[in-house]
Amino acid sequence: MKFWKMFFIVAGLVALSLAGLAAADPDTEAYKQAKQLIYQQKWSDAANLLKDFVSRFSSSGYLPEAFYWLAYSTNQWAADISDEQKRLQMQENCMSNLDVLIRRFPDDRWVQDAKVLRVEIAQDLVKGGRTSYKKYITNGVKSAEDANMDLKLMAVDALLQMDQEKALPILKKILQENKNREIREKAVFILSQYDDDESMRLLADVAQKDADPKVREQAIHWLGQSGNEQAVNFLLQLYPTAVDVKVKEKIIFALSQSDSEKAFAKLVEIAKSDGDGELAEKAVFWISQTDNPSGLDVLLDIYKNRGDQELKKKALFAISQIGGEKAVEFLYQIARSNDADELREQAIFWIGQEEGGKSVERLFDLYKETKGTGLKEKIIFSISQIDDSQAVKKLIEIARTEKDMELKKKAIFWLGQSESPEAIEFLKELINQ
Repeated sequence: MKFWKMFFIVAGLVALSLAGLAAADPDTEAYKQAKQLIYQQKWSDAANLLKDFVSRFSSSGYLPEAFYWLAYSTNQWAADISDEQKRLQMQENCMSNLDVLIRRFPDDRWVQDAKVLRVEIAQDLVKGGRTSYKKYITNGVKSAEDANMDLKLMAVDALLQMDQEKALPILKKILQENKNREIREKAVFILSQYDDDESMRLLADVAQKDADPKVREQAIHWLGQSGNEQAVNFLLQLYPTAVDVKVKEKIIFALSQSDSEKAFAKLVEIAKSDGDGELAEKAVFWISQTDNPSGLDVLLDIYKNRGDQELKKKALFAISQIGGEKAVEFLYQIARSNDADELREQAIFWIGQEEGGKSVERLFDLYKETKGTGLKEKIIFSISQIDDSQAVKKLIEIARTEKDMELKKKAIFWLGQSESPEAIEFLKELINQ
């Protein structure tokens, strides 16, 4: 998997950069050249140079890692070879070099990385019909110590792609028995790549029972990323039983990632009736982030029928996130209504985040019919936020005709923040009066 490949590339290159190579000995100079080619990802050049290196410097202290990077570079080079038989032959050569490293230098720090790389290459070879290499995968699965757990997890991942019936019980045992949180998190990630019902059941079990909240949250996250309908059912079952509010928030997010109507219906239920106001607010926001065509109507209904002012504010924000003519028209109606000033101010602000002359006209009409100075200041600000020539014209009109000096000053201030030539000309006119 790419996740593991990138993890070990970074780990290997960091180790390589810390090697503290001196510049005196011939093997050091040759190895430095190879290292530069690896950094530059010139895989064929690096592989050829390293092949020469292990032949010429058979007693070098760099020999173990040279064998590793020879195998790694050759494998990267092979990835670009279109001829399948040639590619597989190159990968078999990689396996030979890794076997030399592991056999000749069993206690070297590069052995563990070599075993992991060997599993990755073995997986490709087995897929290519070289089934004799499956032994490296099955041997990796048998690794028991935490020190070898990265190898074990990668081998389990490879085995899952070949024989899921054998691999899932091993992964289940790791998730249930291993005490290391990071290892269980890695196991959850591996499991998340398989969206069959059995994998989803195991993820749901982790989400419900794991001792660490972070591992539970990871399992919930990946359930939400799955397109599996069974995963949605597990999330629906988990929500009412979850005690931790953060876990419930993760479930709400996970539901929002699904296209399932059942997931959307649960978000609506939480937004409309959950006794925890913060959870209801989370559901309101995530409703606006779904692609469900009913989202806007649901949010309009929540605003109209729930009395909690904080929830109404969240609903206005969510409505603004959906956008469109119907949403902006609703915001405009709220801005003109007898609702609390705080709600009207929110509606005015979000209208100002919409682009286009129509929003400017709405705000200017609202300005003319509004009596309160505070709301008028909010309208001036919202007009100033719209990047449109009409906005500049309306601010100039307010600055010319407004009798309230404080409001006039506000309009002039925001014109001063504009780079519009029309605004600059107006300000010059004021200065010259």
